[in-house]
Amino acid sequence: LRSPSEHLRSAVQELLARVAKAYPQAVVFPLTVATKSTVDTLTSSTKALLQGMREAGSEALVQESEMVSEELIRISILWHERWCEALEEAS
Repeated sequence: LRSPSEHLRSAVQELLARVAKAYPQAVVFPLTVATKSTVDTLTSSTKALLQGMREAGSEALVQESEMVSEELIRISILWHERWCEALEEAS
């Protein structure tokens, strides 16, 4: 999904869409994590795939995966890091 070739990206996206239709639980978390990428093509492709999963009836699965991803990010930041960040913002 990060390939500069549009043809390759669309082929991989189509393949992932077919896998997501048959086995949504197998791809939902990796796609959710990939939406946090700084690479624009990867982010837009994965968001489109997740939207397709929502429309195909996996709305609850996508929401739960997004919640788990957010919570894992939230708990992985140490209190010390939060304090340092808050102090930097205040100064």
